[in-house]
Formats: sequence, structure tokens, C-alpha cells
Amino acid sequence: MAMATTKDDIKNGGGSCTYVATDFWECTDRDGKVWWCDSTSCQPKPRMVGQLGTIHIDTHLLVIHDPDSGKVTIVAPIVTDLTEKRIEP
Repeated sequence: MAMATTKDDIKNGGGSCTYVATDFWECTDRDGKVWWCDSTSCQPKPRMVGQLGTIHIDTHLLVIHDPDSGKVTIVAPIVTDLTEKRIEP
């Protein structure tokens, strides 16, 4: 039965680790393989399969003020820009 890989194994083998959040490190071994580690062990970083992308949405609220009645009406956000950017894996 193989022993679990640890942050120390990666660092002692010439790799490095970056603290990301409470009990979470991202480590890279000397061969460039990325690992996600907690205080006890490391697992290979999950692979992302398929196309990833981001969608940038700019919105504005439409505010209508009736000076005669003093009434202010806020209309749902209006999308003024929608841009999609594909990121190839």
C-alpha cells in the first residue's frame, strides 16, 4: 500500500507550496504537476475538461422620478453589455 503524498514530500523533492486558505495549500512538484493539499495529505489538482469561459455583464438600474408626485420607480436591471470569453483548456 502506497503512502499518501504530503506537502513535505513535494517540498523535499524540489517543489513548492503556496498557502491558499485555512488548511489548504496548492503545491507544484519539480515536474510541474499541481497538487491540492491539506495538513495531512495531497491529491492531484482536479482536471478541467471542456471549454471554460467567463461572462461579463454590465447592468444599470433604470430610475424614474416623477417630480409632480415625488414618486421614484426603480426598474429591474438593464443589461447594457454581455461579453463572453472562451478559455481553451
